Amino acid sequence: MSLKIVNFFTVFLITLIVLSPSLILFSIVWEKHLEFVQAQQNISTYHTSITSECSALSLEINSLRNSDYLNLSLNSIKTNLKVSDKYQIIHLWRWIFLVLPFCIILIIVLYDRYLVYRANIFQQQVEMLEKIWRQSVEN
Repeated sequence: MSLKIVNFFTVFLITLIVLSPSLILFSIVWEKHLEFVQAQQNISTYHTSITSECSALSLEINSLRNSDYLNLSLNSIKTNLKVSDKYQIIHLWRWIFLVLPFCIILIIVLYDRYLVYRANIFQQQVEMLEKIWRQSVEN
């Protein structure tokens, strides 16, 4: 019964390793698609609101003192950095989960080749010892 459970978990793990990169890639593509659709929907509102916003911003900038404008721009830069850090962490995790299955498979393949190499060296050592033993028995 435990062999069936081990086989089930092995198949589950291999399936997860094979499918996880495609699922992560699909989520990245889906996110970009949603951003594209949102940009398409908002393009008409941006076009009409740009002229009114530009005139309002020019009046607002002229009315602000230099120090107030500097503080306002520094605060907006800080908020943009916080948001960009969040997205960088998300993308970092995505890449980790995208590359991790390939690394696991590579480690398994390299370890298997290492075991074959060690078995081959062991076989050569055994053959050498047998030759030495045969020579000592003949003498």
